[in-house]
Amino acid sequence: MILEYLSQQLGTFGWENEEERREILRWLFWDNHKLTSYVATLRYMRAMVKTGETDVTRFFEGRAIAALKVLDQRLADTDFLVGNRPTIADLSVCGYLFWPEEIGVDFGLIQM
Repeated sequence: MILEYLSQQLGTFGWENEEERREILRWLFWDNHKLTSYVATLRYMRAMVKTGETDVTRFFEGRAIAALKVLDQRLADTDFLVGNRPTIADLSVCGYLFWPEEIGVDFGLIQM
């Protein structure tokens, strides 16, 4: 993974021990499969292709909201996904979250 490589090369945003490494990797995989895969596709469909609301966009929105709820629950009591500092897991997860208006999901409604 490029983020893991960069972290090792730059000596920052990485792990302090093997347990943290596994937890960071777990969040990276979660992001790839549960968050970014749906959020990015939803953003693409709504903001770039402009498909309008379809069964497909509603499906992706449901999946995106479910993933955002998991993220919100994880961050309810901590500032970072793993440990007490930003890691590559945080950098990975935040990638698409800067465009809520393009994604079309009200992040205020996500909170548990």
